[in-house]
Amino acid sequence: MAAAPRLDDTGLRLAPGLHLSFQRYARPQGDVSCEPPPASLGLLPLAETGSNELLLPLAQDEAFWIGLALAPGTPPLRLELSVHRPDGGSEAAPPVAVAGFGTLAGWPSAQGGQQAFTRATVSRLQLAARREGADRPEGEATLQLVDYERFMQASGRPAPAPLDPRAGYRGWRLP
Repeated sequence: MAAAPRLDDTGLRLAPGLHLSFQRYARPQGDVSCEPPPASLGLLPLAETGSNELLLPLAQDEAFWIGLALAPGTPPLRLELSVHRPDGGSEAAPPVAVAGFGTLAGWPSAQGGQQAFTRATVSRLQLAARREGADRPEGEATLQLVDYERFMQASGRPAPAPLDPRAGYRGWRLP
């Protein structure tokens, strides 16, 4: 049986040793993601709505990428994604190998390129973390993308502040 995901202030612990964060940025033109993803304009909060069911608030003019972090000494994992689109269709994205730190900015599009994670392209995202050769996942969760109002109503938590394009790291030096 897969471990239940755990939320913390910085994201989701999907499986032992695997932490995911959801970083927002301005929605790209044509909903095509880029590699590497743009600078984060803030961490998106998550809220639990049921067993392994989570809400992720996202405005129409935003996209997000997933930060991947595997704790040192943890054996590599595969992150499996199933993307459910607003039009009712769904598709499985190729598994992503996680062996340290990385990012996931989208999934391969049938038309070429990478589809960005936006509310126009995703209604639900199913995630599963699996060790190589394992029959069952070590952790699973379903993220439902919702607008800020629905997030606040369902979770009782505040929505993120409006997207600020100046909020990202600009390469300045610390003293």
